[in-house]
Amino acid sequence: MFNKNERLIREVLKKLSKQRVVGIAEGNAWIISGGIKVDDEIEAALRTCSMRGWIEPVTGTIPQYNVSKDFKFNKEKPGPAYRLTEVGWNVIHGSYILIKATFCVTIITLIITLVQLLRTH
Repeated sequence: MFNKNERLIREVLKKLSKQRVVGIAEGNAWIISGGIKVDDEIEAALRTCSMRGWIEPVTGTIPQYNVSKDFKFNKEKPGPAYRLTEVGWNVIHGSYILIKATFCVTIITLIITLVQLLRTH
């Protein structure tokens, strides 16, 4: 149904939906659980989501840094923190509902087909 790039875009969107602020560090920096490690492909997916109106940078542009296991900030490539818009949430939930509806229609079709086969024999 979707090509590789579209799947990546939707995966990034779903990962963003799972981020949570778990604390506030010094200087009002947010500590976000489930942050996304950004590389060139992810950056392209983030920009595509932004272009489509599914995400937007958090107001105030809070910088986002990767944190190592010993809690040291890697400040080499900071970027903005993103939030999902209402349209982004609808994309996530709408596709899930579509998959469920398709599955239900398939099961109903299978049952009707089996009943018709049993009636003819």
